[in-house]
Amino acid sequence: MQGIDSRKGARIVLVGVACGGALSLGTAPAVAAKASPSLLSAPSPTGRITYAFKVATMEGTSLLTWAEGGKKFRQDISMSGTPPNAPSGTPPLTMQMWAFGDGKNVYSYQPMMGKQVIRMKMPKGGGAPGTPGAPPIGALKGGKVVGKETILNKPCEIRLVGNSKIWMWKGLALKMENSGGQGPQMSMVAKKLDMPFNSPASKFKVPAGYTVTDKLPSLGGMSGGAPGGGQPPVRKGSQ
Repeated sequence: MQGIDSRKGARIVLVGVACGGALSLGTAPAVAAKASPSLLSAPSPTGRITYAFKVATMEGTSLLTWAEGGKKFRQDISMSGTPPNAPSGTPPLTMQMWAFGDGKNVYSYQPMMGKQVIRMKMPKGGGAPGTPGAPPIGALKGGKVVGKETILNKPCEIRLVGNSKIWMWKGLALKMENSGGQGPQMSMVAKKLDMPFNSPASKFKVPAGYTVTDKLPSLGGMSGGAPGGGQPPVRKGSQ
């Protein structure tokens, strides 16, 4: 699983186009994927996609939920297995992560961060799906069209972007395969598509009791230290 350090080009997991989008199941070169701001909308004002995925030696499910045509979105990930490159005998782990966008910022959480949530500003115009801070819903351009396939009775266009193949339907990535390259091998496919799907407004807010920081955690340990030492500034409650 990639981290949330945009300095290394990791996407915040999607998947959306990671499908995600808010947290990252793999990496696809952002330079080859561009989004048209006028097309950053979903085929339905509200909806939810249920994905099954596998990343290296871990697998699980991902839920991508959106509202207001994709302006607001949320991704919940549950995964288990032995982390890649873990020492022999390491017991399987179970992890749950989430991220959401409220139209202005993206908030992401991983369990090693305790009660801390990372906040990133969305790029102007939406940005390319799958890039740091960008919504996971939108028209993907660039890359090379290499075929077509039907997923969940939806006709998808298959695009090759770097080491990744992405099956797109009306701004939604319904399948993705990454052969490796900058990130681990991964595969993801939509198992269920619900449109419309109404979510509580609380799903797009930081839960009570969590703190919000604008600084990325230290890559050497996610215990709260900020790059360069010291504790990052935090804000109690919501955004």
